[in-house]
Amino acid sequence: MSGLYYWGDQGQFGPFSEGNDGYPHSGEVVRHYRVVVNRISATRFGKLYGQALGEKPKTRIWVLQMERTNAVPLDITRRRIIAQILSIPPLLLGLSDGLAKVPLAMMDTPQMATRLSKQTTLQKHVLDEYQQSLTQYFAGYYHRHGQAALDEVGFATQELATLLSYAREQHRIMGITLISRYHQFAVNIAREQRNYELAIAHAQKAIKRAEEVHVSSANSDLMTIAFLRRGLTGFEQNITSSGQENLSTIVPYVDVALSHAERAIPLMNGFASLEWGLVHAYTARSETERTQVMQRLDQGYKYVSHYRAEDDENFLKFSPGWYHLTRAEALIALKMYVDALGDLELAEEATPVTLPRRFAYIDALRSKAYIGLREYPMALSFAEDSLKGSLAVKSEFNIARIIQIVRQLEESSYGCSSDVAQLGRKLKKSHGHLFVPNVS
Repeated sequence: MSGLYYWGDQGQFGPFSEGNDGYPHSGEVVRHYRVVVNRISATRFGKLYGQALGEKPKTRIWVLQMERTNAVPLDITRRRIIAQILSIPPLLLGLSDGLAKVPLAMMDTPQMATRLSKQTTLQKHVLDEYQQSLTQYFAGYYHRHGQAALDEVGFATQELATLLSYAREQHRIMGITLISRYHQFAVNIAREQRNYELAIAHAQKAIKRAEEVHVSSANSDLMTIAFLRRGLTGFEQNITSSGQENLSTIVPYVDVALSHAERAIPLMNGFASLEWGLVHAYTARSETERTQVMQRLDQGYKYVSHYRAEDDENFLKFSPGWYHLTRAEALIALKMYVDALGDLELAEEATPVTLPRRFAYIDALRSKAYIGLREYPMALSFAEDSLKGSLAVKSEFNIARIIQIVRQLEESSYGCSSDVAQLGRKLKKSHGHLFVPNVS
């Protein structure tokens, strides 16, 4: 806890770190009085603050960023309003002169245990708040695209890391787990943007933090999903690029994930089995390998009924809709096109309308299946539908898949179609950066 001080003539406030102005870190002060003393949510405080100023309510993100970056307004009137709303002693926000401070290490009084207990309570509230934020970020990702929250990952992981430097053991594991999951959120967003360099960087950090947790307190679920999302990042990069020669470097991540899944909860085991089957469907050559893929896909189905949204702490969204969608993609890779279309029908029926990205995926996979069946007009129609949905959720990954579909159509007997040419021109105009050279 070095760098923390109790403030006031009797050390009655804190502990807070020292800001650049020689007063307590104002962001820490505001958070302490908002969370621990008043138990006011960031959203509620933003509304009260806006009302007091006669302005629009400040957003929850604005409040959290103000606290974590020490960006409390310098204007005296605004600081006084914050102090009034939260009953903060004005001297803690630099609104009076001559504030004494005492290093935390020098405090050895009967009140110290109580104060440390309050600091521990603050740590728990901060962790809970970041957990709630992460839940909202993942909801934004699944229901729309969530890209606006990507910048928040850096702020969140930095503050959580700072918190861990003086957190007690009971909160340290919780904080490290949260950091891993924040990085995993960033992985998902970057994958959709096809920013694979960024996605891989976050995936490696997620694995590192998951390993820290696993050493202290075994967490096979966290290890499974961290390695799995790293593997799927490379997998998606590979299948939307010009070749598939690098799949051998991706498979080990998925294999490690599956090994951890054997000791994970049934839901995670099923999810890992399903995704393992998908990746290996692209590499299966022998009948034995194909049989292994089908067995893993079937194993995934056994556990899909275990899904409960309220228990989804790793944000899998592993529902029957996702199962059939993923199984269909694996079947397409195995050239089982008719069976794949059947699974896509089931996927569409089981997918809530609140998950638009998945419908865009379903239409893209239908297009790929119809190309396999050489029913090119149907393939084109579903590609056009998928493009509309992909643009709405800003999924560059799925748009890259559609570009591959268009190229396959251009090289088919249907390539002379003016509709194919029109879709190709549209994509080159809007997403020319996603076109990669064909490999002969």
